Amino acid sequence: MNGQEDDDDLEIQVGDGTFIPRNLLTFKLLMFDRATSLLISPVMNIGALRECNIVLHQQITQERRSKVPDVPVVYMVEPTNENIRAIVNDA
Repeated sequence: MNGQEDDDDLEIQVGDGTFIPRNLLTFKLLMFDRATSLLISPVMNIGALRECNIVLHQQITQERRSKVPDVPVVYMVEPTNENIRAIVNDA
């Protein structure tokens, strides 16, 4: 290694074949609901989530969810009252 990044390391491919710059991503947590799970599971596996710097993924309705302070969270959920209450409780 010469200390320079390989061109292949500058971008990552997300589920639909789109490429995005790797430097836009930070380590994050993905919170999802059942509907989102059905949408993303055929497209993104755990390896693909890791490539997007998602280090933890949890279902929003899971009773004992891990608390990870100071980590950005991406919520991919339907706008139901239950999900909104969970997000407010997380905040």
